[in-house]
Amino acid sequence: MTIKISERDHLLAKWVAIIKSYSVGCTDTKNSQNFFEGKEHLYRSYLGMLGEVGFARYSGLKMNIDTIGVGDDGTDFDYGIQVKCSDSKNKPNLMFPVTQYKRKHAEYYILTWYKNQMLEFVGYTTRGYIDNNHKIKNYGYGDTVFVSHNELKPIQSLEILETMPRKQQYKQPTVNTQEEHYKAFKWCDENNIRIYPKPRDGQFILVYTVDGVAHTTNKLHDPKNYQQAIWDFYLFLYNKLNNDPN
Repeated sequence: MTIKISERDHLLAKWVAIIKSYSVGCTDTKNSQNFFEGKEHLYRSYLGMLGEVGFARYSGLKMNIDTIGVGDDGTDFDYGIQVKCSDSKNKPNLMFPVTQYKRKHAEYYILTWYKNQMLEFVGYTTRGYIDNNHKIKNYGYGDTVFVSHNELKPIQSLEILETMPRKQQYKQPTVNTQEEHYKAFKWCDENNIRIYPKPRDGQFILVYTVDGVAHTTNKLHDPKNYQQAIWDFYLFLYNKLNNDPN
């Protein structure tokens, strides 16, 4: 199964990648073990978010982005679902470092493949299957859990999406975004302006970076409204800093 990734999907994936990566101090993929050295800033996180945005559209489930400042536990959605995304030239296999597999636990692993503005759901498997059938390979980045794409089941057969109640743990706050918010975020991102939340006393302050220099107003935001505050702050900075009358 394949879906088209829209410009809004791309922008949302980048928006989430920024707030999740910056909030835990992980802003340069060259500082972490991965297959994307030489790619653009935040590429690994951005690519992963594309897979999650696509699965959220397909499943109707909400992405777990409520991990600001701490990182996630290995799941991206309710029901123990983790989504992986690859942009490889050839059909990808499900792979992740052995250390990551041992440290983070999911029940279902979904593999997606992004190419030419399209996202293909390659398939899924379970942790039980991986435990009993995976291979260990090493491509120069340490031992890697490997499951061939030929072993994955079609996403349409993931019965948990039909049989489990849709009472979701990850209840994200209501966010009102208009076209102007996406336009502002796109301009800010292209001009190296980033905004992310930083936990403080059970709430969040917003940190914004301009050309790599960090600033903050130190204003506290409730967990229920900090996401809206970020979108609105992008719009504010766009209106303040953009000198193009168009």
